[in-house]
Amino acid sequence: MTRVMKQFVAGLVVLLLVNEYTVTAQTYVPVPVAVSGFNADGIAESGNDAWAVTSTGLDEGFKILYTKNFAASNTMLSASYPGGIPDNGVISQATAGTFILAPYTGNNMLYMSKNAALPNTSSGGRLVLSTPASYSGIHILGYSTQGNSTLTATVNYTDGTSQAAVTISYNDWFFLTGNIVTQGFGRIARPASSMPGGPGGLGYVVEGITTTDSAQNNPRMYYMNIPINCTNQTKLVQSIDFVYINPGGAGITDRAIILALNGLPYSAPTFSYTTTPASCNGGTDGSATVSVVSPGGSQGSMFYVWAPSSSAPTGSATMTGLAAGTYTATPTDRSGVGCTYPAITVVVPTASAVSVTASASPATICSGSSSQLTATVTGGTLNNVTWTPGGAQGTTTTVTPATTTTYTVSGTDNNGCGVQATTQVTVNPTPTSTYTITPATLCPGDTATATFTGTASASAVYTWDFGSTTHIVPGSSGAGPYQLVFPAGTANTSLKVVDGSCTSTITPLSVTMPSKRIAAFSISEDTICSSKSITVTFTGTGTATDTYNWNFGGGSPTPATYTGPGPYSVQYNTAKDTTVLSLSVSYAGCVTPVYSDSLWVDQSPVANFSAVPLTGCALQTVTFTNSSTGGAGYIWSLGNADTTTTPSATTFKHTYDTGSYTITLRALSADGKCESDMTKTNYIKILPKPIASFTSTPDINTPTELAKALFTFTNASQNATTYEWSFGDGGASNATDPTYKYNSVGDYVVTLYAYNSIGCVDSTSKEFYTIIPDAVLKIPNAFSPNGDGVNDKWVIPGLVGATDIKLDVYNRWGQRVYTNHGAYEPWDGTYNGKPLQLGTFYYVLEVPSSTIHSYNGWVLIVK
Repeated sequence: MTRVMKQFVAGLVVLLLVNEYTVTAQTYVPVPVAVSGFNADGIAESGNDAWAVTSTGLDEGFKILYTKNFAASNTMLSASYPGGIPDNGVISQATAGTFILAPYTGNNMLYMSKNAALPNTSSGGRLVLSTPASYSGIHILGYSTQGNSTLTATVNYTDGTSQAAVTISYNDWFFLTGNIVTQGFGRIARPASSMPGGPGGLGYVVEGITTTDSAQNNPRMYYMNIPINCTNQTKLVQSIDFVYINPGGAGITDRAIILALNGLPYSAPTFSYTTTPASCNGGTDGSATVSVVSPGGSQGSMFYVWAPSSSAPTGSATMTGLAAGTYTATPTDRSGVGCTYPAITVVVPTASAVSVTASASPATICSGSSSQLTATVTGGTLNNVTWTPGGAQGTTTTVTPATTTTYTVSGTDNNGCGVQATTQVTVNPTPTSTYTITPATLCPGDTATATFTGTASASAVYTWDFGSTTHIVPGSSGAGPYQLVFPAGTANTSLKVVDGSCTSTITPLSVTMPSKRIAAFSISEDTICSSKSITVTFTGTGTATDTYNWNFGGGSPTPATYTGPGPYSVQYNTAKDTTVLSLSVSYAGCVTPVYSDSLWVDQSPVANFSAVPLTGCALQTVTFTNSSTGGAGYIWSLGNADTTTTPSATTFKHTYDTGSYTITLRALSADGKCESDMTKTNYIKILPKPIASFTSTPDINTPTELAKALFTFTNASQNATTYEWSFGDGGASNATDPTYKYNSVGDYVVTLYAYNSIGCVDSTSKEFYTIIPDAVLKIPNAFSPNGDGVNDKWVIPGLVGATDIKLDVYNRWGQRVYTNHGAYEPWDGTYNGKPLQLGTFYYVLEVPSSTIHSYNGWVLIVK
């Protein structure tokens, strides 16, 4: 078989499987099995060499089967017709169902003999289902050659269990009857190419289908049934094991061939029943009949056991002569393994002489509407009249069902017998008339779309109202959608839908179309100098609540800050040949087209300058630096009423007296059309210079004894805020009017420095402040040169700083141990560098003043 033919057969098998599985549950459908379970190829399918496309003969005469395709490709010597089995492998028969043979291109049958004694056979085999499934019964398609064959078949399930083996028998493929699926398709020998009658010879001799041969309508295929136990019908069949068991030694040449399986998919049946009421007050004229609903088939295939029993035939689906009451019918499958199903409960009602009919007016309503139900009683009185659903009492009631509903009216006659009747109220859906108009935000010139979103049938009639001034774009009808163009203002639209006899509510929908805005503006000048301003005035149409999207082209203010209509003063600091200003207006979710205008901005010079120093004292010289850009000429105002100059130099100097000066520089462009001013207010600040002056007590050139050398200084300075005093002996003060005590004799120069707030200084000095030794000295009579830092020297305070004295010290033996002539030096109690011992020493002192004063006495060295 060619590759194309193989693919065709495989596809056909799949298609047939799908189709067969869609038939009713009583039909046996093909059961696909794994080809690996087959061990022989006994069917010639293509070419003209039967030996080449098969693997074995099927009987002692090496006979095989062949397909219609093989027959058409070769000379079939038959007086009737060439025969052959179907090329697609489909074998069908009403009772047996449909089988699909394995592909002819490989092993396509299970070929068996007892103990595998015959060539190319096996003693048995396992056919594995390609897809495990549940079955109520399984058929096996096959036949026997060289006589009849007996097999056992064991069904295995996916849960690991197996059903007890059953014995099946196959008849020989010639002459015999019983469970025939198909017949009369012929057989041929399987000769090698070199055998007489092989390819190139006279053709293949067909056996079994000649009209003159008593063997006509042969060979034959049979089906055998494997019943599935009731307890196993819900399990998934996984495989079937076959074993060849012809008894004793007889029939050693018999062979069995199994070709295919099919099965009855398992489906639990369902049942229904009908009854005729029994007469009221004990009548036994009621009846009940049980029917099979699913799977299909005649009710005669079931055997029913009724309880309580009646006079009906045993196993019948119908019971007669029943009194009102409850009965059960237990069904058992008559065929196969006889599975019994759950009992069916049957209720036989009672009949009454009283009758009731129910009616609804109107019988058909729209959803949301009402109908009146009426019960009409004849033949007597009906008590306890009740309607269900709802539970309303009485012969009339009004109902408003949401969907089509069957209402039952029931009651009892005077004998207690129940009577009931039904009527139906058909509810047609009321159409809904909702719709949308999009987009949600409409702007002048927009086309809106009206889209129906309600519910209605295809035959519904739509009544739209879009307002008399609304333009409808052609091309829509019925449910729409509609393309609409609304005028400015509010349009009140609506929709009503009529569907048959039902009418929707009217759905209104208002649409607001804002009036058109126009973005436009004017500018006060179309050419300006940089750093200058223009006035931008809105000239379009808009409202105070609109948003004005200004873009001033780099000018200040910016549109992020200014969203009103203006007018605005806009300054431009940067020169630009063409500056574009633009505006759009946002309103009600809409935006106007952008309006724009242009402005020419010439470059203005930028005046800039600096000066040093900015502060100083009177007659301060200040240096100015012109750092302007873009200027061709400059005018300076230097703050002096009498000074206006236009120096051309980048830097120049100017001297200022006391005062505060505002400086202005004007820079001019070359054509003089653009200018720039820079003014620095109170930029130069000149203070008056300080004048240092003071007096003292005592005054200069007044000899003052050291003990009395405490001076008071009085500050007479002007224009000063801080002071520094130098007293000539290293002492200093920052006080305004200090006092100072000199601690040594001498002539001193006192200097005063006076500072103003910016550090300008003036000074003045006075000399001399003369400090002389004390006229009357206070001479200590003891000291202790022991190195403890206290009174280690003999100090005469009145001589500190004296420069011309004579001092001699003697021990008690008259030996001079210390001499000090000239500048006064306190004695440390040593002689020739060595400390003297404790004792009393005599001193002689001469101190020149206006006269020479002499002193003598004793001084004690203590330790």
